[in-house]
Formats: sequence, C-alpha cells, structure tokens
Amino acid sequence: MSLFAGALALYRMELRMLLRDTRAVILSVVVPLIFMPIVLGASSRIKETSEKQAAEKTHTYAVASGPLREQAKELLAQAAAARRDRTNSVDNEELPIVFQDEPDAPEALRNGSVDFYVEAVSDQNENAAIILELHYREDRPASSAAVDKTRDILLRHRSDIRHKALTDRGFRISRENIVPVLDADVSTLAERSGSKTGRYLTALVLLFMLVGGGSIAADSIAGEKERGTLETLLSAGAGRAAILTAKLMLILTATLTTTIIQVGNLYLFLGLGLADASADLAVHITPGTALLLFALYLPLSLLVASSLLLTFGLAGSYKEAQIYFLPLTLIGPVLALAPALPGLDLRSVIALVPLVNISVAVREILLGEIDIPMIALAWTTTALAAAGIARFASRILSAERLLLSSDTDTVDPTDGDALFGKRVLRWFAALWALVVLGSIAGSSIGIFRSLVLGQLVFAGAAIVMLRRYKLSLPRALALRPVKPLVWPAVVIGAPCAALVALGLFQLVSPALPLSTESAEDLSKTLFPEGMPMWQLALALAIMPPICEELLFRGALLHGLRRRLGPVGLCLVVGLVFGIFHLALFRLVTTSFLGIVITAVALMTGSVFPGILWHAINNAIPLVAMKYGPALAEPPPWSYAAAAAGLALSLFIIWKSRTPYPDVRRSRPSGE
Repeated sequence: MSLFAGALALYRMELRMLLRDTRAVILSVVVPLIFMPIVLGASSRIKETSEKQAAEKTHTYAVASGPLREQAKELLAQAAAARRDRTNSVDNEELPIVFQDEPDAPEALRNGSVDFYVEAVSDQNENAAIILELHYREDRPASSAAVDKTRDILLRHRSDIRHKALTDRGFRISRENIVPVLDADVSTLAERSGSKTGRYLTALVLLFMLVGGGSIAADSIAGEKERGTLETLLSAGAGRAAILTAKLMLILTATLTTTIIQVGNLYLFLGLGLADASADLAVHITPGTALLLFALYLPLSLLVASSLLLTFGLAGSYKEAQIYFLPLTLIGPVLALAPALPGLDLRSVIALVPLVNISVAVREILLGEIDIPMIALAWTTTALAAAGIARFASRILSAERLLLSSDTDTVDPTDGDALFGKRVLRWFAALWALVVLGSIAGSSIGIFRSLVLGQLVFAGAAIVMLRRYKLSLPRALALRPVKPLVWPAVVIGAPCAALVALGLFQLVSPALPLSTESAEDLSKTLFPEGMPMWQLALALAIMPPICEELLFRGALLHGLRRRLGPVGLCLVVGLVFGIFHLALFRLVTTSFLGIVITAVALMTGSVFPGILWHAINNAIPLVAMKYGPALAEPPPWSYAAAAAGLALSLFIIWKSRTPYPDVRRSRPSGE
C-alpha cells in the first residue's frame, strides 16, 4: 500500500471516530458556528444599552477642604448653571454630575463614594487665580468619564467668561467666526468598520483554529500515546509516515472547518445582512472578498495544523501536551493582533513574517485596499513556513521514541535530577502564566512593589523547583567560581552587547514597531517619575540580574542541560528569557541578551558572570537616563565596533573556560 493510500485509509478511520466524539465536534464545529451570530446579534443591543446607561449615569463629586473650598463650589455651580442655559434645561433637571458633600474628599474617592473630587489651589503669580485640580481614579471607568465631562463643562464655562469679557470691551464678534475649524472624515462607514474588524478577525479565527484543532490533536496524538493505540497501528503494518500524514490531515480538517465557518458567517451575516449588527461591524463583504479571505486563511490553517502536530507529537502524555499547548494559545493570538499596532503596512518587511502578514493583509482587504502582489507574497511566505514546520514535524516525529510513549521516556521516580529535567518546561509554563496574570494586576500595588515582588517570585520559584526534587542548590544554580580573566571580559562584553542589541532593535522595528503609547508605558515602568534613585537601582539593576539569572541560567539551564546541546540550550533558554519579559517589540533584543548570557554560563559553568553582565546591561540606560546627556543616534560604525568588542569578550571567556558540567554534547546512538 502506498503512503498516500495508507494515510487516506487511516484518515477516514480517524474521521469516523472524530464524528462520534461529542466534545471535539462541539469545540471544532458548534462553537465557531454559533459564536459569530451571537456576537453580531448582541453587539447592537450592547452598544445601545451602553450608550443609554452612559447618558443616564449621574456622577458624583466632592470638593476637598481648604480655604478656597467655597469659591470652588461657586465656580462649579456657575459652570453647571451655564450648561443648563446652553442646553435649555429646566432648573430642576438633574445634571450628569452632581455635588456630594463629603468631609474627607480623598477618602471618599478611595472608597468609591464619589467618582472624583475637586481641590482648589491658589495660583502663585500676580493674578492669584484659582486653579481647580480634578482628582480621579484612572482604573475606574466611571471616574474617568466623570472627569472628562466635568473638564468639558469647566473649559466651556471658562470660554464663556473670556468671551463675555471681550464683548463687554467692545469686541463684538461671534467666537465661532474666529478662525473657524471644520473637520471632515472622508473615510466611509465600511472602511471604518473594516479597520476595526480587521484588527481582531484573524486573532479570533486563529483562536478557534487552535481550540478546535488542539482538542483533536490532544486526543488523537497525545491521548493515543497513553492508550497505546499507536503501537497497535504500527503492529498492524501502518507506517509512521502514514500515521503522521493522517494525523496532519485530521487536524487540518478541523482548522479548515473553522475557516469555512468563520468566512461563511462573515458573508452571510454581514455581506447579506442577515444580522442586525452595530455600525462598528458594518463591513462590506462581497462574494469576492469572502473567497479572497478564505484563500488567505488556507496557509494559516496548514501552519496551525503543522504546529499542533509538532506540539502534541513531542509530548509524552496528555497532561504534558496541555502544558506545551498553553504557550501556543497565548502567543499565537497575540501575534495575530499585530494589525492593532499603529503604522503596520503590508508593503513592508512585515510581508515576510508568517501569521503576522496574514493578519495585516486581512485588515487591508477589509479596508478595501487589495494589493495583489503583497498579498501573494504574504500567502507564499506563510505557506512555505507551514510546509517547513510540517516537514520538520514529520522528520522529528518519525523517531519511535517521540511517536510513542516507549520505555526510553521513563524516568526513575527516585532520580530527582532526571525528573526535574523532564518537567522543567511545565514549571516554566505555569510560572509564565503567573507572570502574565501578575502583569495585569501589578498596577494596583504600585510600580516599585510590583517590580520587587516579581523578582522575588522568580527567585522563590527557582528555589521551590529545586527543593521539590531535592537538588543541591549550589550545584543546580551554578554557584561556582570562575577564572579571574572572565571578569574584565564581562565588563568589556556587556556594553558591547547592549549596543549590538540596539542595532538589532533598529533592524526588527519595521516588523515589530514600538508605538508611542508603548514607549511611554515602558518609560513609566522603567523610570517612574519621582522614584528615588535607590529604588530604581534596586528594582532594575540589582534584583533582576540576581533573581532572573538564578531562574534562567540557574534552574532552567540545569534542567535542560541533558536534553539539549550547547546551541540548543542557548537558543531555548534565551527565547524563554525573552518571552518572560512579555513585551513583543523587544522580544528579539531580550532573547539576544538571554542567548549571550547563556553562552557565557555554558563557557564558565557559573551563574556569577551572567549576574554581572545582566547588571551592567540594566545599569547602562538607568545611568544614562538619570545622569547622562541626551544621546544621539549611534553612528553605523559603532555597531560594527560593538560586535567586534563582543566577539573579543566571548573569545577571552572561551579561552578561560570552565565548561558547564553534564551538558549533552551529541545525540545518543540510535537516535
């Protein structure tokens, strides 16, 4: 029997079994089928309800105690009265913002009794004008909305006062005639809706592909490993290549089904108008647009199917497969949200980035901007990536030790070192999820406390992992001495590596752009305004080098040292290090730093040089920001000089090496 015939026979058998699996059918067919109609049907009602609630919402405010309290109340009352006059409101009509007498206004804001409070202070100049400061909570939508409304009322009242003063002095011209400014949005409703929908459509489709295809891959690959049915197929004469091909076809069926359902829903409910969607979703979907979207999602379907085959094929059990699957479900949709970043255009290097190029192309199609050559390039790039992953998965998983849960994967339960090596990635996957949750909730406890707590969690996690498997902390954390010549080499190499990383950032910035908002958020996180220098040094240049190195070049490197060779260790540990920093725009530069420090740890057998390297790297921007002059863009030759300095540093370290013990040097025989 030929490979194709055998794979087709297995595929038919698997498909019949799949159709009897209620859970898989619900996740891969039913949920995608009903999700979009429900969302489209509810969107209009939700928007109407939200607008009605916002219009009817009455906000409350207080005025802080002080010598100017009564004057502030009078100004606010005058502004409210002026608003009533402008809107022809009757005297007893409630304004959207009302005064509430509170003896302690700041405390009232903290406990939620009021949405904001006003504090009146005296101006320091000769006019002694009253300044009204509006205090609110950014983390409360009602508080932000109340302040926005109040600011508009006060600014309009101030404008009225100025206009009256000019009129009283004979300047009798309508303010509307003073440099009148009119704005006109030339985009159509369909274009505005297409822009909004296109930002998130691919991420939604990808998420359904992962959920539907993942449920099938988990049962048909990892589940069958545990049940032993793969061994039965092999003993019956089915080849490993035929089995893998059938599994890939089965997962691809799920991802293609998701694509057909989602594109079909778009055309039926938006193109034909079967759903009464809100104006934000008034996308113009023609039959040609629907076919183009389907064609564009074809290589993405294969890319997801190939990735799922590789992910679940590498897992030794169903439980382990779920651990590997978690990062895929988190990272994939995040990359697919690239169209939400400002400045991304398909006619750029972004067309060569698989998945991201598809999501950007979808947004441009929904905008009505169909650039056939660039769409074809994006399609081809993603298709080649999908084929490459499928081929790689077929070659890797053809090894029986990976296709089956054979005895070669068993570990002595009393061997803590071997157990930790087998489970270390599970620990880090769980820790990464904790880091993501912590980043969401961290703003509520303050930046400094959040940074310090995060580093303590890293160090504590490293110790807990190693203690759990009864491992020696000095040995596992690589607390070993190094040769003296290593230290000056680190001092030379760290700033050179930082400059090389800056050059890498410049190269990848077209594909992973840094928006103004992200830059401001990063600046506030790294250099919070008003934070003392000792806190900055502790939170950025002291604790992270120690705690992160103990975790990544300590626990993680120790756990993976027997599973990967030196190059694999550098790449994997460096990439995990970059992923843990969460910021997509600096993934490449952070991973580069992680790769370099991992190489230093492998050459020296110690975590201490990495701590110093990391500390210098983090201290450079801190010192430059606080004490140095504004730096210009480095000249091009400086990057080459930095690369040479980094190479010299690594060469010196290599000549003074004391290699990391027990690192796997080559593949075991028989693999």
